Amino acid sequence: MNEENIKNKPIGVFDSGIGGASVLALAEKMMPHEDFIYYGDDKNAPYGNRPEEEIRALALDCAKFLVDKGVKAIVVACNTATSAAVADIREKFLLPVISMEPAIKPAFGYLKDGKIIVFATEATLRQKKYTDLKNRMPDKSKIIDSPLRELVALIEQGHYDDDVACDNIKSELIKYPRDIDVMVLGCTHFLFVKDAMNRAAKEIYGKEVPMIDGNLGTVKQLIRVLKTKDMLKGTGKGKTELYSSGDLEMLEKFYIIAKEIKY
Repeated sequence: MNEENIKNKPIGVFDSGIGGASVLALAEKMMPHEDFIYYGDDKNAPYGNRPEEEIRALALDCAKFLVDKGVKAIVVACNTATSAAVADIREKFLLPVISMEPAIKPAFGYLKDGKIIVFATEATLRQKKYTDLKNRMPDKSKIIDSPLRELVALIEQGHYDDDVACDNIKSELIKYPRDIDVMVLGCTHFLFVKDAMNRAAKEIYGKEVPMIDGNLGTVKQLIRVLKTKDMLKGTGKGKTELYSSGDLEMLEKFYIIAKEIKY
């Protein structure tokens, strides 16, 4: 296949469900000429409470779905799938694979005298990839790991800016010290509950707490990799196709909401 045909192929994005739509929406804004194919594995969401081998198998299936659709690159828009399976995906499929990780490093730029709290799934927090990331930080004693065990499932059920989501977040925040300087959203689903997190933080801490995530860094890395490989599509208006193993209507709803997320 010639170089021009490769440039014109779509970029694949997948997540365990609807969360990765937040990465997709940002990529569309930053890469308006590109075509995208998104696959949400809603039928098997959430991944975060599953064994590692199961997560790996599901993530490989998602990647294969996108490869079969003819994508030129894959974005693993899921911290859990990245931790468990990105090495296997890169080994199996000979195309650029962009992964995610919790944005702990930039979080240190917000640190004062308090702590960083990292919201992520249990699977992400127990992986060696995450442990290695923490060990590279200036002071890992400043990092609090917080597994929001039920929140991903609640979001998949449509609870994103309501009292159900807010109460679930408050029940977790209340367990930790009140000296939190910054919150890291280590799961793409959690961008949909930023307003609920703000409300919860104000009630628990009596103040707004900055929130950061890995979406912007992931899309910038995608652009860097494709530019280096001369695979960017430079003209035309991009289009997006959405696929789901479960509730496509719910995915379409959250895709619309994702387009309104502010960075």
